[in-house]
Amino acid sequence: MIFFGTITDRTGNKSRHASVVVHSKWRAAAEAFRNVMAFECARAGEHYGRARFLLAEEDRQSLAPAEAMRLIYEQLLRRVMFRRYDVFGAKVRLTRPEKAALAMAAWARPHLTFLYRLTG
Repeated sequence: MIFFGTITDRTGNKSRHASVVVHSKWRAAAEAFRNVMAFECARAGEHYGRARFLLAEEDRQSLAPAEAMRLIYEQLLRRVMFRRYDVFGAKVRLTRPEKAALAMAAWARPHLTFLYRLTG
């Protein structure tokens, strides 16, 4: 429900305002939704973690695009979790520079480990 009224600020100016009263059923539904989202995000995080460790060393270079996608989606998942699973508000997104940095990290990681083995 939305209630309309007037409010007076410190200077004496009156302005209209709206108050939203959230029904208890909606609050319970929102909490249930957050619980489901928490479960699914934790599950997805486990899958991303498993994928990171199951990727064979010899396949890392050829699967750099897939690794870049994993890094991007994992970062999006973190942002959804940081927002307390509010997926109906502002769009959850990464900027182009953030995506490019994650893609470069996915490409550079197998090359750097190769160089590390040469010097080691």
